Amino acid sequence: IAEILHAALADGQERFLDSLDYLGGRYMIIVQADGLYRVFNDAHGTRTVYYDVTRQAVSSHAHLLASFSGAVRRSPEELKQDRSWAALPLSFAWDDTPYSNIQALLPNHVLELESRRTYRYFPRAGNRYAELSLEERISEIDRLWNAQVAAFSQVTDRFIVSLSGGLDSR
Repeated sequence: IAEILHAALADGQERFLDSLDYLGGRYMIIVQADGLYRVFNDAHGTRTVYYDVTRQAVSSHAHLLASFSGAVRRSPEELKQDRSWAALPLSFAWDDTPYSNIQALLPNHVLELESRRTYRYFPRAGNRYAELSLEERISEIDRLWNAQVAAFSQVTDRFIVSLSGGLDSR
C-alpha cells in the first residue's frame, strides 16, 4: 500500500487523493510533498489523529500526546464553563479534546504539520445530485438499489443489507 501511495504522490497531489478514495481501513498517513509534512487519517476517522497546536507533534491518542507535550487536562467543570465539545462523549467532541493545546484531526481533513493548519480535502468535487429534483433523486436511488440487489442475487439467494443514516463522513 505504501508503495502504491508513494507512486501516486509522485504523480501529483490529485492522483494521491484519488488513491485515498479506494483505501479502506483504519490508518494515519504522513507524507512529505512540496516541502511540507501532511497528515491524513481514514475517511471515517476510526484511526484517531491528535495534534499539538503549539508544536509539530501528532499521536494516535490524545493522552499520549499530552504526556509527551505536558498539555494539561481540563477539568469537567472547565469544559462545561468553556462550553467545550470535549465535555460530550467522544463521538460528539468534533476536534476538541479535554487537553489544552491538543486537537483532533477531523475525518476528510488534512493537517499541515509545520503550520498546524487543517483543511477539508474531501469531497473534491461538487455534489452531482444536488441539482436533481426530489423525483429524480428517488428514481436514482431506486435504480442503484435495484442494481445492487440484482448483483447480490446473482451470488446468493440470502443476504443482509445494512442501511446507514450517514454517520460515516463520506
